[in-house]
Amino acid sequence: IRFSRTALQAHGRVTRSAIACLVCDLPAARKAAQLAGPTSHFYCTACHCWHRSTCGRVDICSAEWNLRDKKEMRHLAELWKHAGTSTERNKLFASHGVRWSTLWRLSYWDPSRQLVVDTMHCLLEGLAHDHFREFLG
Repeated sequence: IRFSRTALQAHGRVTRSAIACLVCDLPAARKAAQLAGPTSHFYCTACHCWHRSTCGRVDICSAEWNLRDKKEMRHLAELWKHAGTSTERNKLFASHGVRWSTLWRLSYWDPSRQLVVDTMHCLLEGLAHDHFREFLG
């Protein structure tokens, strides 16, 4: 990243930066990563569990609980990006819950591992409580 000016460098400076993880509340995480919202059928950004009717499952040995593949998600995001019409984009998003995000320009970006719901929202606003009651039964 090139900063045109800093407190110590009047002529600017080039730095190397990386995004280790995206920490925010759940709706903001989904918006930043351009993934379907938490109330959609794609309620989990990390695994393949799909459809609201599957909430509360306890069969943790199912293959659907495996992490989503970063390459597949990137491919779906690129399909969305290169779609010719908004109708085509809407169909892709409805089918896969993934859109193009600027974060996909980072070769290492993996939303299933790098999206983190911060502890304030998770504990103080009751998300953990809701998660255990609603999703885990």
